[in-house]
Amino acid sequence: DKDRMIAVLGHDLRSPLTSVELWAAELLEALDAGPVDPDTARMMLRHVESATGRMQNFISDLLAYALARDQAPNPSHVELEDVLDAVVETTAVVEGVQPRVHYGDLPAVWCDPVLLPQVFDNLIGNARKYVDPGVVPDVRVEAEADDGWVRVRVVDNGIGIAPEDRERIFDTFERARATEYEGTGLGLAICRHIVERHGGTIAVTTPARTSGTQIELTLPATKETFAQGTGS
Repeated sequence: DKDRMIAVLGHDLRSPLTSVELWAAELLEALDAGPVDPDTARMMLRHVESATGRMQNFISDLLAYALARDQAPNPSHVELEDVLDAVVETTAVVEGVQPRVHYGDLPAVWCDPVLLPQVFDNLIGNARKYVDPGVVPDVRVEAEADDGWVRVRVVDNGIGIAPEDRERIFDTFERARATEYEGTGLGLAICRHIVERHGGTIAVTTPARTSGTQIELTLPATKETFAQGTGS
């Protein structure tokens, strides 16, 4: 795992770093040759800004992955609706097409209030990203309590996940349709680590409608089921 991570780090950070280097060198060369048209300079700096943004996102995902993998949960009573409210509010400030997120009354869970929002942030973020051009992302979150556990379904109207990819996409650095959409391949791995460290499960299941993705996860509703699921 460490060898693979080092290889991915080298590849995924080298590309945006090379872009920064090339555009910075071109801008310096243009400045040495004389006055630079402001629109041209802005275009070059936008490329630099975009590349540094990709590096920031990758590093943020790496840090979140390390936290999800290594930090022991510190669970407490958490209202799922409050988690969704916070995630949706955060998503609203991100540039680009904003997803429509629907949820009603949701049960409470016994989870880490710091780790749990990362799960829904990644799932809603994926729904926002993996849609056909021109489609407004639409996400529905449903949940019900059952024998001390809460079963949650996150359903979107995106491009969907092929049956043969439904298990491997939860592995580190794995992505479906990786050549068509940008990403680090860490989002669902982070979700899996967080859910499993709470004693729960997460999987891609077949949605009721003909398209889109449905993620189902279980989370402990009580201190007792958390202890049972984690063996603590």
